[in-house]
Amino acid sequence: MAFMRHDSGSFQVCWRDESRQRSKRFRDRKAANAFLAEVQRRMDLGAHAPEIVSSQVLDEFLDGWFAVDSVRWARTTHRQRIYICQRWVSPYIGLTRLRDLGVARCKAWRAEIMRRGASPATVNAVSRVLSAALSAAVEDGLLPANPMLSK
Repeated sequence: MAFMRHDSGSFQVCWRDESRQRSKRFRDRKAANAFLAEVQRRMDLGAHAPEIVSSQVLDEFLDGWFAVDSVRWARTTHRQRIYICQRWVSPYIGLTRLRDLGVARCKAWRAEIMRRGASPATVNAVSRVLSAALSAAVEDGLLPANPMLSK
């Protein structure tokens, strides 16, 4: 729960962050209300919602994802995921910033790769790989939610 109170010429926004009580002071009501709305938005998204969604492009994130997570994958899984990302992800949305990867952009990407020759089974396989990667981005605090889960 977050709230605002006015005392001695300033406005104070108070909220609970994990197990700590937090507050921030503002000189004017408008700035305090804007901050209160942002705190409430983050609280609504969940405890691990990022304050600012990442501006990193998808290709950069995928490189890091492969470097960290691929050590747990079978060799064939690793090869398959690299191929999928190089063939169906990077050429289409690889330069898209993570913060711009919303549900609408992901739906448009799915339609685009289908028009470019991907079968429905391929589109589903590619979507599963991208969804796994974006779930890792959510876990890392780079995205508030996985846009591929709402296709």
